[in-house]
Amino acid sequence: MNKDKIYKVKTIIIIALLILLIIFVTIVLSLILLPTEKKSNDNENIDIKDDSNVENNNTQENVLFEVKDIFEDENFLDISDEEKKLLQNNDNNIYLLLKQCMQNYHANNLFCIDEIYEEKIDWTKSIYNIYYRLEDKNSSVKSLNIFIKIDKKNKTFLIYPYEFIQSNKLLNLKQGDLINFDGIKNEIEKKDDNVYDVSNSLVDNEACMLELFQRYKFDLMLDTEKAYSMLDENYKNERFKTFEEFNKFVSDNKETIKNERISKYKVYNFTEYMQFMGISTNERNYIFNVNNLMDYTIILDNYSIDTTEYIDLYQNSMPSVQAKYCIDRVRKAINENNYKYVYDRLNAVQKNNYFKNYNGFETFLRTEFFKKNTFTIGEYIMISDNVFQYEVKVTDSSLESNETRDFTMTIILKNNTDYNIGIIKE
Repeated sequence: MNKDKIYKVKTIIIIALLILLIIFVTIVLSLILLPTEKKSNDNENIDIKDDSNVENNNTQENVLFEVKDIFEDENFLDISDEEKKLLQNNDNNIYLLLKQCMQNYHANNLFCIDEIYEEKIDWTKSIYNIYYRLEDKNSSVKSLNIFIKIDKKNKTFLIYPYEFIQSNKLLNLKQGDLINFDGIKNEIEKKDDNVYDVSNSLVDNEACMLELFQRYKFDLMLDTEKAYSMLDENYKNERFKTFEEFNKFVSDNKETIKNERISKYKVYNFTEYMQFMGISTNERNYIFNVNNLMDYTIILDNYSIDTTEYIDLYQNSMPSVQAKYCIDRVRKAINENNYKYVYDRLNAVQKNNYFKNYNGFETFLRTEFFKKNTFTIGEYIMISDNVFQYEVKVTDSSLESNETRDFTMTIILKNNTDYNIGIIKE
């Protein structure tokens, strides 16, 4: 082999080795960087938590609001002049902390916090002006406000009751006002009953769902007008056009709802708010559209108006399945004695010939259906592109009766999710 050939072979070998070295270095660097990328993906938020058992689920997954020790990472060393005055505070961790502090003070009465204002005293201490409603001895509520001073370093608190606020002429202080009294800057003496637990003030989805439902029950039992004002406007206009209608609903269902608990829930994360959809132990649906624990609206069922979840499900289904969804909405309305919902969707033939007034139709539903009904939807006949006739077997879900009742239900699909129904007892 001549020298030129030997030189060329050596050159090729050197180039090949360089290429292999570059490949090797690239692989090693990729392996080193891969765990960091995976960790980043593992920390992504999950938007939907599906059918979690609230009573037994102690996990902290799918956190609604950032969970952190609210006293460790904040910069209290540099307090602005603005922060030394009262500023509205809607933080859910602060809400639960202040509620925890108030529970010993109001151990024998229910209360509901409506507004919170914070004034920073120094880098370790803040004082909060809290407006709330308290259960009165006459099963009504009275509006009060209370000061709570928090030492974020020592995790202690001090309560200044309504009488103190009144005697010092500090009532009705809100945004931009200044709390000023002798001793406001004093240290808090640590005692057995004025130490708080940070872990009890961290908000996850479970804590938020349970607190929202507790607030709703407080309003329903003690402050019906407040409960009515918290209803979603579209829902209110569809289901309870007047306060009198809502008040009757409360009167008819108060004892049942009083003992209800949330057993399952889902959470949807929208751009401007969070939606909590809870199912109670009595299979009622409660939907909360939430900005924070003091600012939300309520929907008391999942059939009167369309939810985002239902619209997505409906639009992605075949017409025959859409008709079944409509029948299920009728079942939910009957089970909640919302017979007007069904009458408003009764087809023209039955309305004009058999049920010319609502009272007759209500009597028909009360007589022919059980108090709580399970529908088994069977075979169907497709009468036209948008008309489906189903055979439906109805049983008593409360198990008070073993009887099965047969119905023919005809669904006329209309625009969007609207429909008409016909109900014939076999």
